[in-house]
Amino acid sequence: VLLDMQMPVMGGKEAASILRSQGLSMPIIAFTANVMKHQVDDYLKIGFNQVVEKPISQEQLYSVLQYVLENSSSKGTVLVVEDNTVNQMLLQRMVQKANPSLKVVVANNGEEALKVVDDEPVNLVFMDMEMPVMGGLEATEKLRAREYTGPIYMISGNVDIGHKQQSLAAGADGHLAKPVDKERLNGVVRTAFQ
Repeated sequence: VLLDMQMPVMGGKEAASILRSQGLSMPIIAFTANVMKHQVDDYLKIGFNQVVEKPISQEQLYSVLQYVLENSSSKGTVLVVEDNTVNQMLLQRMVQKANPSLKVVVANNGEEALKVVDDEPVNLVFMDMEMPVMGGLEATEKLRAREYTGPIYMISGNVDIGHKQQSLAAGADGHLAKPVDKERLNGVVRTAFQ
């Protein structure tokens, strides 16, 4: 959020206070000509993340935005459960492009996925529907039975309504069709790590 400090009706200070009191956690940047140390300290105490001096220089704005964006991208772990090594690499690359700060762990089947979730915190699961040893539906049911509450997205070449309903009934939060659409996957990652 970019807020000018001197605005009619409601200034940036008041607006930032209200936004923070309502639980907004995203970065807020102040635009102001008042950049004496005590003023900047006040802005930071209110809940601003950075202050940009007016008149705004392109270099300073770019530098502040880059800093804020790099430091606000959420970290966490994504589990890719897929038996095909080419699809594993493709999904891993797509997740890391969507958010480079994420750790991606790969499991070859549902049984391995259960072990991974037992051993480390996982924030998001992409689960292939059909795999040897233990398929995605059974693994999803078992993860939910073990009280895993993170989002699970089933990935399948079967896009008919019956397969989607099976996924949801097993406890999945959604269904992605193969080949996985990059924008859909990006949206899932963004939502999971806001």
